[in-house]
Amino acid sequence: MLPNILSLNTGAPFHPFSRQPQIRIDVSKGKINTMLAITAQRDYMNSGPAGASTAYLRNSAIPNLHAQVQFITSNVFAGVGFDYKHIHPRLVSDSLYATNAFVNCLSYTAFIMAKTKPLVIKMQWIYGQGLNDHLLMGGYGVTQTDPMTNLQEYTPLTYIAGWLNLQTTGKTWQGSLFAGYTKGMGSNKIITGTVYARDADIAYVYRVAPMLSYMNGKLLLSTEFEITTAAYGKTDSHYKVYEAAPVTNTRISFSVGYFF
Repeated sequence: MLPNILSLNTGAPFHPFSRQPQIRIDVSKGKINTMLAITAQRDYMNSGPAGASTAYLRNSAIPNLHAQVQFITSNVFAGVGFDYKHIHPRLVSDSLYATNAFVNCLSYTAFIMAKTKPLVIKMQWIYGQGLNDHLLMGGYGVTQTDPMTNLQEYTPLTYIAGWLNLQTTGKTWQGSLFAGYTKGMGSNKIITGTVYARDADIAYVYRVAPMLSYMNGKLLLSTEFEITTAAYGKTDSHYKVYEAAPVTNTRISFSVGYFF
């Protein structure tokens, strides 16, 4: 379900991407595959009081839990997924009081890939919390701080994201179009302290990236024109962004590949 793009961003911040040590079980019966995984963090981490670190997930002693139900045929790959993350940002407060405060992050996804003769169609939708370890926007913030002990409570930020990828299936020329959109929904609780998140001051991001490829034997030539717009603004008490001003970036990429 990776989008067909030339850029190294793999579709971020619309498509999740993360390398994680994991124990995974797949159970297949006919066209249905059920996948269960418990994962840790290594190269891709959540943010917190000490910066980006694997410690916040390790502090909880509960691994990241992930489950998917997939429908698989020769021409269709579709499914739904659920992700649960239990994060402990600190074990002691700044005043050295032990703390067991945590933040629960719940995320959901639905996706489909359909292969036809002229086109390969891929789509994904995500409702996510705390998925900045997957190169998406998001994180969590402090809702309360005890003035005597400096003990804190937390709440996650919620984001929605979706993307569409259309790819032609020609033998010599292939075209591809990627379009993605993500939006910050803020938090359910009022945030009074520090926010540990990626791009918390962005209201939304969208991208359009057409690509054209030429194949001749073992030679592959590809070029992509990527347009990304991010709207930066102010945040209210629920960290919903307002008075956002869009900023657009363009990138042209060219790739030469020889396969042997």
